[in-house]
Amino acid sequence: YGTPLLPYSQENDFIELNKFFYGKTVAIVGPAPDLIGQNKGSEIDNHDIVCKIGLMSDIIDYDNYGSKIDVLFSGCFPNLTDVNSFKNKGISRVICPIKPCIPGIKDVHNRDIWGHFNYLKSNLKEIKFYNIGLISCKFDNTYLGRASSGTFALYFLLNMPVKSLSVYGMTWYKNKSKAYHPHYRNGNSKYLGGHGVSYEIEKNGIVNTIDDANKEGYKKNRFYLNKEVYNSLYL
Repeated sequence: YGTPLLPYSQENDFIELNKFFYGKTVAIVGPAPDLIGQNKGSEIDNHDIVCKIGLMSDIIDYDNYGSKIDVLFSGCFPNLTDVNSFKNKGISRVICPIKPCIPGIKDVHNRDIWGHFNYLKSNLKEIKFYNIGLISCKFDNTYLGRASSGTFALYFLLNMPVKSLSVYGMTWYKNKSKAYHPHYRNGNSKYLGGHGVSYEIEKNGIVNTIDDANKEGYKKNRFYLNKEVYNSLYL
């Protein structure tokens, strides 16, 4: 995105992930409670690659959310994750999609995301770690917002050469009193992931990205939005 002067390059991460997702059927699943009772677990697990967001390894609800976690999009926050957050969960790849994962930079909460990302990477040799924060910069700079990790993850996948992308359990906190599955963070999570910017900015950016991709001649029905996702984005 332009020619930023960074102390390292993310180019190889993007190249490897492009190859990994190429031609695959992909599902991304968020932690919204709207999936409870929909029995979408088998449908989700039937995708070539299943991606989940944040602390979704906490959610043991296979009938509704599926059992697979091939890829976890994680902010690698030192106050929320440790080695046990990723170990023995079936995760083959962890992708950090947030901007502060840059050496010498701390986020607004004074957390050293880069340091913790590399700590996890060095202690979980069986998992491949990737850093794609530049695409998050592109999204926020384009739409003048400050998006959540889930939006960055979805935006990234919308830009990958997948065969199809199915989206479940993402509502952009439409129901603020029940934002997460009750297992998420052991039911103790009251934090809605916002950054003082309207979620409508994030949703508009995602809708524009979907519309632009469809205009570029991809096959019809390349993107599937489960009902709670569609309702949140388009209603």
